[in-house]
Amino acid sequence: MKIILNSSIVIEKNEMRDSTMFYAETYLVTKKDSKYLTDQLHTFFQQYNDRFPFHRIYKRKLIFSAEHKNPTWNLLVIFEYEDEKHCAHYQHAFKDYRTQLVRQENMIPTPGSFFPSNQKIGLLHIVEHVNVQVEYLTEFKEIMIHNNGPAMEHIIEAKKWCQEFIALETTEVYYHNSEFPQWNQIHLIAMKLKGVLSYKKDFTEGLIKVNAPSFKENFGRLEEIRHFTSKTSARRVL
Repeated sequence: MKIILNSSIVIEKNEMRDSTMFYAETYLVTKKDSKYLTDQLHTFFQQYNDRFPFHRIYKRKLIFSAEHKNPTWNLLVIFEYEDEKHCAHYQHAFKDYRTQLVRQENMIPTPGSFFPSNQKIGLLHIVEHVNVQVEYLTEFKEIMIHNNGPAMEHIIEAKKWCQEFIALETTEVYYHNSEFPQWNQIHLIAMKLKGVLSYKKDFTEGLIKVNAPSFKENFGRLEEIRHFTSKTSARRVL
């Protein structure tokens, strides 16, 4: 079943991305299949690198928080595609693992919150599956555009301890295993460990620069309209 959540065209900072989409598959794979599937994915993206300008594979490590009492995922694949045929080719290549899928979805970047980095070694990678209450999706997006995005950009450019911040919004859900809780955003963060101690101070500086509400007000409101389906550390495989 396909569920349409948001059909808006997204304009990324200094770049139009209306011709591209992001596709994500969230898996809970068995230990036996984990390494083999990861190796297959790595080989696939190396072979078809020109078709997918942005592609990532993450393996879950430590769970910081989770809505579900059991792990909701342990392998995440995200890539950007321009041609639906390329996406269909990928789906066909890995159809044998559908029984271990938690979710398949299309996503778009939140405007002003797409700061990718090629660096993956020596960083703490955080993956957030976020569920925003549907009636507050527009407000959440505005908070990301006007508050969180600029604050993270400030940290990336001025403080340097964060190397990557990517916020993606679900537009279409092709499949979701009903045994697992829902989400409608995925956030990817790559940072140095010093950021754990500097986060609040540096984020506050970023909010002040754009005349946004205070750190307490900003995150107080976010706590009211969204929660983390899961928040984990991960190893970025690719």
